[in-house]
Amino acid sequence: MKKNNNINSPNRKGFTLVELITVISIVAVMAAMIVPNLLKLIEKANNTRDANEAKDLGKLIMSMAALDDDLNLYNPWSTNLDPDGTSSWGYIYVGKDDVRTSSKQMMQMLIDNGYVKEDAAIRRRGGDVPGEGEQQVYKKDTTLMCHSNHNWVAYEIHFRIMPDGNLDISYCATKASTNNLADADADEKATKLFCKFAAGHTDEFAIEHANHNY
Repeated sequence: MKKNNNINSPNRKGFTLVELITVISIVAVMAAMIVPNLLKLIEKANNTRDANEAKDLGKLIMSMAALDDDLNLYNPWSTNLDPDGTSSWGYIYVGKDDVRTSSKQMMQMLIDNGYVKEDAAIRRRGGDVPGEGEQQVYKKDTTLMCHSNHNWVAYEIHFRIMPDGNLDISYCATKASTNNLADADADEKATKLFCKFAAGHTDEFAIEHANHNY
């Protein structure tokens, strides 16, 4: 008779508890190494996307200025650049939940180029001059929004006619320490990083004004 050597042998089809714990530990260590790098790559891709969209908007503004001698740059907020108290600069603000412009003209440019829906629910807010106000568009009505989550959470394209007649495009970015972006000023570090991605220059006035508010 043949002796059955498998009667008392242990079942080796599964993992032992020690082997299972070892495998889980190895997977956890690998995840801890990979996930932070993956998040950094995702953030960098979002940073690049924001910067490219900002550059495209800058080109649109330049084209608009070349075709329109009556470019309306009016900024409805109280912070002015000129000694006579008038404002000669405008902006496009791109946040997580809304897009804002300094004039109807700029908002119409976004609508004409597909950044904002034709029938978008535009809200007016603020402004120092009767009949003028900042416009706001919620993200459900726009394809334009800030994609970054860490290095900045909102950015602005500023445009201003210089004394020599040229149109200057500059940028600033916000890395909010508050949940309410309306209460957050431009952040110098975030702005410099944004300008690096966009290959542009900082709006020094916006940064100086923000620093004075601290």
